[in-house]
Amino acid sequence: GTLTLGSVGTYLSYNGVTIDDDASGGSSGNGDHQVNPGETIELPVALRNLGTTAASSVTATLSTGSPYVTVTDGTETYGTIAAGGTVWSAEDFDVIIAPSAPDGATLDLDLTATSGAGSWTSLLRLTVLSAAFNYQSFTWSGPGGNLNPGETGNFTVSLQNAGSVAAGTRMVVRYHDAI
Repeated sequence: GTLTLGSVGTYLSYNGVTIDDDASGGSSGNGDHQVNPGETIELPVALRNLGTTAASSVTATLSTGSPYVTVTDGTETYGTIAAGGTVWSAEDFDVIIAPSAPDGATLDLDLTATSGAGSWTSLLRLTVLSAAFNYQSFTWSGPGGNLNPGETGNFTVSLQNAGSVAAGTRMVVRYHDAI
């Protein structure tokens, strides 16, 4: 058999992204180039012209329906992208990752590129990486082995990090006295 492929004048597609969370410019994060809960991230994005003619006056918009990401700067310019060429955005898109975004959450963003020749939408997918703790056990050591009014002792909780990244050593203990 024979397969004949036609050519496309202009066809713009997502080609790459950089995670900028270095706490410089518009970003606020830990500089690990990973998507973590609570960060404000700058996203320089590359577009590729898969077509046979140049695309001029290219702009792109970023949008999402995910509850774990908010797009705060969703429009960028690219100028002209030659046939077969790749161009990075002149500036970067800005997004805020929700502090409640769980480890492994997939954030789907729509990247719509537009030129005089038409518009094309690509999927830009980010994955949240964070620590995720699972309770293992607790121990109480004090007089008599039980917690009684007026006693002091040690209360130890064992947790396991089942998340994608190492956890720091900071822990917050909250005490609520129901009396």
